[in-house]
Amino acid sequence: MAPPPSALEPSSDPARAGVAGPPLPPTEATAPLRAPGSARAVGPAIGLVVEDEPLLRMLVRDVLEEAGFEVTEAANAGAALAALASVPQGAATVLVTDVDLGAGPDGVALASWARRMRPGLPVLYVTGSPERVMAARGSLDATERLLAKPADPAAIARTAQDLVVGTAAAPTLC
Repeated sequence: MAPPPSALEPSSDPARAGVAGPPLPPTEATAPLRAPGSARAVGPAIGLVVEDEPLLRMLVRDVLEEAGFEVTEAANAGAALAALASVPQGAATVLVTDVDLGAGPDGVALASWARRMRPGLPVLYVTGSPERVMAARGSLDATERLLAKPADPAAIARTAQDLVVGTAAAPTLC
């Protein structure tokens, strides 16, 4: 028996934008992120995932959601900037982007533009082209990290969390 049509429609809940099916009950995974040793909640943090490959974008979305993030997805730089503009100012947010986004601006250009909109925005590059990031950036600052594909999903979640709560170690290539 097929589910009722309403169960197949995308959710109107912004935290589940583009996800078909009924809303999920709250779990510990959706609890606000907290800085280590602090009772102050950081989130729920927002992860802006930018990846042109749909399956990889879904994987990163799932990993971040399991880590407690509310996730917004985009397939390219233009869509990502529009999504970022809709995120409330002051919300704990991290940009998780590939570098090669197909036609149009790449992830390094996207990060630069996004940081003009949100100075200090943490950026996690997850890419098969780490040399492109280093060639364009020279070095990473304290709010940027670089993970080479194929990246361990746990490392993606942990690094994004660390960037949001400000506990990330010195920039390194992982």
